[in-house]
Amino acid sequence: MQGFESLTGADGGVLKKIIRPGVGDLPEKGTKVKVNYLVGGFDQCQEPDLAANHRLTFMCGCGEVIKGFDVAVSTMRAGEVAEVICLRSYVNGMEGLDTAFPSADRLRFVIELVEISSTPSLGKSAEAMADFMQRIASSSK
Repeated sequence: MQGFESLTGADGGVLKKIIRPGVGDLPEKGTKVKVNYLVGGFDQCQEPDLAANHRLTFMCGCGEVIKGFDVAVSTMRAGEVAEVICLRSYVNGMEGLDTAFPSADRLRFVIELVEISSTPSLGKSAEAMADFMQRIASSSK
């Protein structure tokens, strides 16, 4: 796909295209990050409208969110907005995926990395993942 970089090597499981560059360092594993995001099937979310977004805070690289989302955010800088396309295998565990996007073999996210905390810390993985899954499922309704 033109303009996209594969973040997962040859399998192309997570593709990213920067819409607006960010500044500063990449988040370290265990660092708290705040993001705004949109999600849709590959042909949905045609124009990013981050005013109609979802917000999420989680520990980067700790498995608190779906794998593709975590992979993408770990490559972003504060203020960056990116379009991210994930193969279905990188969104496993996303509650409501089959009913929300029954024919989607990939999902499209538009992600804005709003803030990176300065100190890595441990997150509440199970709670954050459940909240993330619930938000994803409700975004398709």
